[in-house]
Amino acid sequence: MEVFMQWLETREESTILVCSHGRAMRCMMTYFFGLPVSEMEKFSHKNTGLYQFLKDQNGFNSILMNDISHLNSDNGFPF
Repeated sequence: MEVFMQWLETREESTILVCSHGRAMRCMMTYFFGLPVSEMEKFSHKNTGLYQFLKDQNGFNSILMNDISHLNSDNGFPF
C-alpha cells in the first residue's frame, strides 16, 4: 500500500479514480489522515461507498467520505 500511495502522490493529473475493496480503502484512509494502519477499523465503509479527496501542498483533504447517496431510490434507479 505504501508504494501505491507514494506513486499516487507523484501523479500530476488533476483527477484520479481509485477503485478498491473496503479493507484497502480503509488502509488508504489511515495514510491520508496520518494514522497507523492498525487504526483502519475506525473508518466505516459501505459497499460502493464513494470517497473524494483533494490534494494540495499540505497533502490530501477529505471532500466526501463513504457516500452511498447514489444507492438512494430517489435517483431514478429501482434499487
